[in-house]
Amino acid sequence: MKYLTNIEYLNLGYNNIAKISAVVNMKKLNRLYINRNKVDDISGIRNLDSLDYLDATDNQICDISELQYLSNINLIGLSGNKIEDISPLVSNSHLGKSVYLYLGNNPLNEKSIKEYIPALVKRGVNVYY
Repeated sequence: MKYLTNIEYLNLGYNNIAKISAVVNMKKLNRLYINRNKVDDISGIRNLDSLDYLDATDNQICDISELQYLSNINLIGLSGNKIEDISPLVSNSHLGKSVYLYLGNNPLNEKSIKEYIPALVKRGVNVYY
């Protein structure tokens, strides 16, 4: 996959994969589906400057710090993971109106629920949890 640098759409859903390190060189990727896998590490996703749509539902993701760097993202599907802290999403100043964020079925901590989600909603993010 390291030679597929011009790919714009990639669906790896339902493939029982654990690592997505091969996608970090796909600079033109704007839609990435990694739903229903065993992904626990999304390191390198910050390099996907064109990423507009990320479906990472039903995985093992805990750390979403890479998402604070995505500037073109409009949909982030993270339901069904192991995410407790969503502060990196609040740190992403590009998340605002017309962005959809799905966080259902995650063990979100109290600060994420009572402080971070309301802050995102106030900025216009459509949050579902």
